[in-house]
Amino acid sequence: TVVDDFGCETEGNFTINSSSSIAIDVETTDETCFGANDGTLTIFSPVANLNYSLNGLSFNPQTTYDNLQTGAYTLRYLDDNNCENEVLFDINSAFEIFVNLPEDTTLCLGDSLRLIAQTNVINNPVFTWTPPLGLSCDDCPNPIILADEIIEQYEFKIVDEMGCEITKGLDIKYITEPYIPNIFSPNSLDERNQSFRFFIGDHLSFTDEILVKSFIVFDRWGQVVHKVSNINLDDPTLAWKGYIRDNKATSGVYIYQIVLDYYSAKNVTYQGAVTLVN
Repeated sequence: TVVDDFGCETEGNFTINSSSSIAIDVETTDETCFGANDGTLTIFSPVANLNYSLNGLSFNPQTTYDNLQTGAYTLRYLDDNNCENEVLFDINSAFEIFVNLPEDTTLCLGDSLRLIAQTNVINNPVFTWTPPLGLSCDDCPNPIILADEIIEQYEFKIVDEMGCEITKGLDIKYITEPYIPNIFSPNSLDERNQSFRFFIGDHLSFTDEILVKSFIVFDRWGQVVHKVSNINLDDPTLAWKGYIRDNKATSGVYIYQIVLDYYSAKNVTYQGAVTLVN
């Protein structure tokens, strides 16, 4: 109804047509393996050239998305009348594989130890231990390690029926008998034999983790002629140079006691005799 300045009025009818809503379809794939972040989205629309916004990004005509992280998503799109619509969807996380291995440990050469790997994979898991050296089996979860050679790290890999895998490592430290000379001479032309000390094999990579708890040398009456404690193997004070309070010690047999703390084995003790020749 329309009324003019003189109070006259007239009526007319008209129709407002509603905008037709465009329905789109989406197809998603979930994460294939835990942590892969490889979800996908494909958009199917009956109308070409629509613009889309994924999780608040700017509108664009892109219809495929790869490498999506897990979580909830909102897809907005504009129809021909520039009206905004939205579709909600989720990218679901894959099954997470768990593996628990024993703690890093210390072994004596020649010892044996069963390695127990615990996992939540039940259906058709594939196990691989590398390297296989020193193990009773390399495709089982619980092999026995035979410490007859030095392998300082093993890796355990498990693959589930979907082809997803996880790898964890286990460090093995080895105790080897130290080399302890039985004779030395401060007058020797060989510098290595001019003082009395012990050695641990160069083939070990963890000698800096060995603590000399104590290294004591006694004369035949039981008097201490050399003593050091709580030092590393490379400490220059480790060696006894054949002196007693700045005086040359007399030739003869002396008794030693060595106490070492290895990586996890404590108070490993060695005793014996050494001959000093002046």
